[in-house]
Amino acid sequence: MIAHIDQLVPLRGQRTPDQIASFVLGCSRTMARDLKRREWRREQRREAFMVLDTFEAPADDTTLDADHLARLAERERMVVLLTLYGEKTATEVGVELGVKEGNVRVIRHRAIERLRTCMTSRDGVQ
Repeated sequence: MIAHIDQLVPLRGQRTPDQIASFVLGCSRTMARDLKRREWRREQRREAFMVLDTFEAPADDTTLDADHLARLAERERMVVLLTLYGEKTATEVGVELGVKEGNVRVIRHRAIERLRTCMTSRDGVQ
């Protein structure tokens, strides 16, 4: 396979199969490390922001409960909690979650629509 890679990848100068294999292995290690780091960061954000007890709903907010929030996707739930109960702006939520401000607004809009549908339906199923 390394001989095929050497033939398919025209590079400046001649590269030996060992150099190409070293490059491929280095890229693979970097990608694996980035994936692990991304998952670790997600887990840290989940622990920091997804504890429903952290955000206390106002006393008059009796219609929105944990069952409705649990039906949202993880990202939608995080955006809703940080926006409504964490009282953060779209910019702040975007920085916390690592997404663009415009994406936060779209996610929030769709999540609120899903919550509205869930809360107005008879059995709570979308």
